Amino acid sequence: QGSSRELDAQCSPGTYANVTDADGDPECLECPAGSSCAGGGAAPAVCSPGTAATPAQGQCTVCGLGTYQPDSGAAGCLECAPGTFCPKGSSAQLPASCPAGFYNGKAFTTLESLDDCVGCAPGSFCAGGAAQPTACAPGSIAPSANMSACELCPIGRFAASTTECEECEAGTYAASDGLSQCTPCPYPTSSKRGDVTCSTCREGFYLQDASALPDDIFRFPTEHCKACPPNANCATNTALETLGVRRDYWRASERTTEIHECDASDH
Repeated sequence: QGSSRELDAQCSPGTYANVTDADGDPECLECPAGSSCAGGGAAPAVCSPGTAATPAQGQCTVCGLGTYQPDSGAAGCLECAPGTFCPKGSSAQLPASCPAGFYNGKAFTTLESLDDCVGCAPGSFCAGGAAQPTACAPGSIAPSANMSACELCPIGRFAASTTECEECEAGTYAASDGLSQCTPCPYPTSSKRGDVTCSTCREGFYLQDASALPDDIFRFPTEHCKACPPNANCATNTALETLGVRRDYWRASERTTEIHECDASDH
């Protein structure tokens, strides 16, 4: 009866030694499919999962990219099904999936290698898997490449583009995150650059009570911002105490809006 034990023989790779006749001398036989035969007196070695061998191979062949083999002792590798990913030497089909921040650069084709995963460009995000890039929604940005999610612009700023938030201009405000544009201040209020509310008075008006709460000024602007009196100077953010008067005019105190022309005798 034949034997596959290691014998004192010098068989070439792709064959193995086996006793096949009555005199006990070994004979070199062709290596069976699914096994490798290194030659000499070695017995056939069964191929492991992820590899395969046709008859008479000296070593098992690793399954190539896009193929796999789940079983031991296989004669060949299987093609990866559409929608799956099989790197070299696969013993199983993997879901086609790029990591978050990347996408399959060969759109509408099955991912064959992670080398085909391309980094998401600034201004868009990539959730990973089979998802293609998605542009950031208004009010959000992706300032750098390979981002898995867009970021909301914070209060006081707006999304000037899909890659950059900018401060609101003076006279506008942004009271919440994720705005694509700033809101003009209610008449006749104003704001500083990057403000989240409008709590000052615009040019041509003055704040009647400097101790008023910012929220009250914003909600009731005409009750707090008053028209600049004649012969006064009211730049943006002027309060009653800082009310300026024109040359040759005066007022009795910082708490009054009564402005008087200087008499010639006062010079």
